Amino acid sequence: MSRIVGIAGIGRGASLDLGGRATCRIGSHPTAELHIADSRLAPLHARIERRSDGIWIVDLGGREGTFVNGAGVHERRLRQGDVVRLGGTWLRWMPGEGDAGGGRAQTDTLADRLRAYYQAAPLQEARP
Repeated sequence: MSRIVGIAGIGRGASLDLGGRATCRIGSHPTAELHIADSRLAPLHARIERRSDGIWIVDLGGREGTFVNGAGVHERRLRQGDVVRLGGTWLRWMPGEGDAGGGRAQTDTLADRLRAYYQAAPLQEARP
């Protein structure tokens, strides 16, 4: 079962199963299939699309942008373990068995993996 799960930030704990849907929208508007009450999100910030070559995330023009593994994207095919940042929310993509892109995450170097880890980690306040 394909799903996207909030792992940090305002949307931590939010979850959406893609199921058989061709698309689903993520945003701060209550009509979004994955509604996250994050003031940094556009009402309809991004869309997840099922395409013949896999599952894609598409930025819908929110002022804060859409990031996958720390890189700003307009659209990008998602792979297992990819971390998506929208506003103040970090989400992890977990594909189902039948989805294309269920293989290795798109982070190939140690630097990419570290960047994705620190992008997804909740911010800790420094202590004096």
